[in-house]
Amino acid sequence: MMKFFRKRQKELLAVAMAGLLIIWLGGEAFTSMFNVSQAGDLVAQTAYGEITVGDQAVANGMTDLISRIGSDWTYPLGRQGAPITLNDWIVLSREAERLGIRPDRASVRQALIGDNGDALLVQRARELDVR
Repeated sequence: MMKFFRKRQKELLAVAMAGLLIIWLGGEAFTSMFNVSQAGDLVAQTAYGEITVGDQAVANGMTDLISRIGSDWTYPLGRQGAPITLNDWIVLSREAERLGIRPDRASVRQALIGDNGDALLVQRARELDVR
């Protein structure tokens, strides 16, 4: 047996390295090909439609942006009442969209800048290392 391994050492090493290369390069492609997307999985049923994992991912991205600029989205009324959840955010966004409610640019800019001028945005950009 040892004679076989000594004689075929280079070929066995080449086959093993080729196998590792295929696993390394194609591993992610194979796993993504066989994984079923969970974006359509139902999380909750509301009067304004179903809330899916994909809806939560989009809402999570929006709320992360709001959190990064220093605003607390969980208390939309300024610490009055109970904090809202991500599903509450989705329902409120759908209701606002249904009613056609959208803030104008001036009110968004005033809410972001406030009385500090651009200082808040500059401070947040420095914290997040934005250039």
